Amino acid sequence: MPDLPDMTLTINVTVTGTVDASGNVSVSAQYAQAGSNPVSSNVVDSSGDINLNNMAYDSSSYNVDTDITVNLSGQITDASGNNVNFGFPATPSQAVVITRDGGGNSDINALPGNSLMQVIIDDNDDDGAGYSYCLQLWVETDPPNGHLVSLDPRIVNR
Repeated sequence: MPDLPDMTLTINVTVTGTVDASGNVSVSAQYAQAGSNPVSSNVVDSSGDINLNNMAYDSSSYNVDTDITVNLSGQITDASGNNVNFGFPATPSQAVVITRDGGGNSDINALPGNSLMQVIIDDNDDDGAGYSYCLQLWVETDPPNGHLVSLDPRIVNR
């Protein structure tokens, strides 16, 4: 049997936020499905939830694994309106925290992307379970110091 490629999914996450004079961070995010292979629709909703059951899976062309690339963009400003640096933490396991509903182990891992504005979720799990994934952003509130800020969508596996 040939070694088939993983399916792929790309998600764009656009954040907007502020850091107040006390260093408190407030961030919101918009999520958009930017592409997939095979071409599939309605895999990512506006809240960032991912439903891999909506991937157009073809067992003769792809294996059931899915590589999910998350691209980060947007703007966070301080109390004076200046741009604040942000991105994913350098350690992928800090950038994405994945928890299986009901506990137990999963075969989903975070991998580094091509910059601190990208992380890859390598989903090799086919157990049909639901997962929570928490994207964590590093926001420089007082360079080089900062805070981790969490965004909490969900993944539903096929």
